[in-house]
Amino acid sequence: MNEFFLNRAELLASLDAVSARALVSISRAHLFPMDLDERSAVLKRGTDSLERRKMLQVSKDGKPALNAQLAAIITTMAFPKIAIGVVTNDEQAGLRLLWFYQTQDHIVEHGFTREKLHRITELSNVSELLAHIEAFLAVKQEPTLDANGEIDASIEMDQNAFFTVKQLAEQHELERAKMILDSCGLTDTGAAALLKVFERPLAAGNIAFLRCASETIIDGRNLALLQDERAAWSARQKVPGEPVLVVETTDTPAIKEQLQAYLEELAQV
Repeated sequence: MNEFFLNRAELLASLDAVSARALVSISRAHLFPMDLDERSAVLKRGTDSLERRKMLQVSKDGKPALNAQLAAIITTMAFPKIAIGVVTNDEQAGLRLLWFYQTQDHIVEHGFTREKLHRITELSNVSELLAHIEAFLAVKQEPTLDANGEIDASIEMDQNAFFTVKQLAEQHELERAKMILDSCGLTDTGAAALLKVFERPLAAGNIAFLRCASETIIDGRNLALLQDERAAWSARQKVPGEPVLVVETTDTPAIKEQLQAYLEELAQV
């Protein structure tokens, strides 16, 4: 499959060549310069560079045209049916971000190198997309059971209560946080495990599924993840748009199943 490494000017010139004015993964304020002279200068640098790399040709009337491979990739990035943003933050690798864009027949991965280049890669199918998300998140395969085999847990709770518990745990006010979890029906073992991962997480992640029309987001789903040395936990809205969360222990197969469900759901809306 095709893979390209583009600097910022090259990316902007590529977007301009397909008449794109926005990109889901980059805010408008950090995409094209607002100043017209600066914008023209950046586009010229990008166009000249792509032309030297044989990725773009400029017609006699001055209109840029990307080569077929790059044009297909950039068009999918600019006008996806579904975009997926994956953020993870762990003690070893720090904060990392990865994006995926999907049209009916095409999937593109968009990452970033240490040299601040845009790494843009075609993926062959949804299975490969899910595998890349799994590898990027590095979620535990299965929880570590306690002496009684009690670690699996699942509760429903108000979204505001969830964030209150998280904040209290981060401030080490565990008794107050546990009272809220008790009222939600979580067992003592489950509450202790959840508060521990809130208080001292080894890794945190978030996956945003965004349904798009042209360059606009029109619907979305979200899955939040936390994990420590014992278990991984996920939080998601029980019904999209309603402030009730399902909070539960999870593992790689369960996350893959949820991601697949979100893809299928948004594709059918």
